[in-house]
Amino acid sequence: MININRTFKLFICISLIAPSLQGQNATTRAFRDLKSVSEPNLKKELASFSILDGFEVSLYAATPMIEKPTQINFDSDGRLWVCGSHIYPQLNVNEEPSDRIVIIEDTDKDGVADKSSIFYDKLIIPGGILPDNQGGAYVANGDKLIHLSDTDGDGKADTSDVLLTGFGTEDTHHTLHRLGWDPGGKMYMLQGYYIASHVETAYGPRHLNGGGLWAYDVDTRRLEIFTKGYVNPWGHSVSYWGQSFESDGAGTGFGHSFPNSVFRASPGESEDIPSLTPKSPKASGIEIISGKHFPPSWTGDVITNDFRANITDRYTLEEKESSYKATLEPTFLKSSHKSFRPVDLTMGPDGALYVADWYSPVIQHGEVDFRDERRDHQHGRIWRITAKGRPLLEKPNYKESSIPELLDLLKADENWVRLLAKQTLKTREASQVMPAIDKWLSALDTQNPDYDHHRLEALWTVQTLNLIDVDLLKSVLKSKTAGARSAAARVLYYWNEKVPDALDLLKVAVQDSDPSVRREAITALSQFSSIEAFNTALLAYNSNMDQSYSFALRQTCRMLSKYWLPSVNDGNLKPKGNQGAFIFALKATEDPRTIEPLIDFFRISENPDISILAAIGRSGNSEQLNFLTEIVSTSDNSYASDAANALLIAAKDRGVFPTKNKVESLQTLFALDDESTQKAACALVGYWKSEEYIDLLKQQLN
Repeated sequence: MININRTFKLFICISLIAPSLQGQNATTRAFRDLKSVSEPNLKKELASFSILDGFEVSLYAATPMIEKPTQINFDSDGRLWVCGSHIYPQLNVNEEPSDRIVIIEDTDKDGVADKSSIFYDKLIIPGGILPDNQGGAYVANGDKLIHLSDTDGDGKADTSDVLLTGFGTEDTHHTLHRLGWDPGGKMYMLQGYYIASHVETAYGPRHLNGGGLWAYDVDTRRLEIFTKGYVNPWGHSVSYWGQSFESDGAGTGFGHSFPNSVFRASPGESEDIPSLTPKSPKASGIEIISGKHFPPSWTGDVITNDFRANITDRYTLEEKESSYKATLEPTFLKSSHKSFRPVDLTMGPDGALYVADWYSPVIQHGEVDFRDERRDHQHGRIWRITAKGRPLLEKPNYKESSIPELLDLLKADENWVRLLAKQTLKTREASQVMPAIDKWLSALDTQNPDYDHHRLEALWTVQTLNLIDVDLLKSVLKSKTAGARSAAARVLYYWNEKVPDALDLLKVAVQDSDPSVRREAITALSQFSSIEAFNTALLAYNSNMDQSYSFALRQTCRMLSKYWLPSVNDGNLKPKGNQGAFIFALKATEDPRTIEPLIDFFRISENPDISILAAIGRSGNSEQLNFLTEIVSTSDNSYASDAANALLIAAKDRGVFPTKNKVESLQTLFALDDESTQKAACALVGYWKSEEYIDLLKQQLN
């Protein structure tokens, strides 16, 4: 007779009907608390702010100059480009597209915008704006990425070119949004979870279901997926050493990302990287502090918006293994005004922080009806935060600067100055820029603490020009500073097989003393097309890998499996060196062809890797699952519980069952004095429809 604790009774009932149970999605609560909407009042709104000591907030721009800002970005002339949407959340029937791109300026340098012009006004809920610094701009407009140009110099766009189309439009605040440059010249673009994008490119179709970050080369028009996941990533920023950070407007705070990363809520993905702030609220917009206006202790800190709580937060970052640790600091900015909805933020040419305020008590489209009268379709604000007692910065004259002067701007403390200098250098003749870079590099002071970063900026400049300098790459890869070596390995991700001896370079990098360098090198190897690249990646395997590091290696093993896995099945590829690394790679693929080799490894090992059993549960066929029941049914087998859980994975997730030893396995599991194992046994009874045990379990309920 089965001896089952009474605490299992409810579980047993559920187990017997588990195959027929269906989960239900949570429904969005109605926005019922808002009884009335107060009239906009800038004085009251300004008075509603509480800000950290040492800082002050002021109004930079408001309606009618702007409306409903969704993203803000400064150009090299110091003008703020604002895209906004009074149409949101939906275009009315027979309504013409009329959302706008507005350019605003502070011409008298008093900290308040005094000039505005409408650059373009025929958009539908634009989610992103990025000036090209040549009088035009890139815009995320629904299912399209477009480029707007002012060809006659009158300050208004007169041409609109579609660069890419096919981005999903299923959800109006998940569509393509948030455009920005990375230090190497790529354009980044985000999309949310409820979007399925199918974009035709000259390099083949690109498909992204769910949230993610796109990387786009505006010169070659090559589009690639940089990361996947998050519910609605609504912010991306790049650090001093070129590391990416993404905020999630519908998930948990922000996280550290690198190529091939996957975060939660990515459809079809079995593993992901956790957020750096798993207990934090939803975050919209993200900026990394740099420059001399803010206190030096703030340099490198992350600023992001908790738009639901009417807050702008500050986090400090600390390197931790191959990634980072984020710590929430005291509240930076908070408003008691319920219409304050900070959705974006960026540092300006004067060193101040500018915050885009959507301004609405209704924060998205799911709370109330699309046509609810409480929606604000008109107002918006840009707030300006400065540090008390600290001088503001002077904007460089990028367009009038010579090539040597622009190169010297690569030494600036401000992230945006270095970025705009590179973007300006891109407009000059490459035949003049490249020799100037060589001369600039030769004149650098090797004893300067920022020497490694200066050389890295030169490497990023070459990348921005869409050229390759192998000697410079090799030099930066040998930098004393790990951040420079890590960033150079990222460059190899893009240049990959175009660099002679690239695998030799990465063979050194995957064995670097710093885990972040090894992680970047592992990721770079995913872009190669050989078994040799796979073998090189396995050199980075060790038993103390942190989660980001392990995930990077997993992704590279998966992406290269089309080259190495057939040789395993043919018997032509044997593990070299660390057998654990080879087993890790086999498990990483989640490919059914790896199950037989994994079973063989488990059988012959004196101390087998228990996680192999879970891999069998995830991918094994019915015959291979018999290996699990063989383990379970063996008396005194210390792996019985793990094998049972693997059988449960196969049953619950895939509906695949073993063909042998089922009764014997259940007898063994119920005999074990372990509560979790007996729960697994109860569930297996239900999935396997074991009539004998179902009757016995029913008797226990009487």
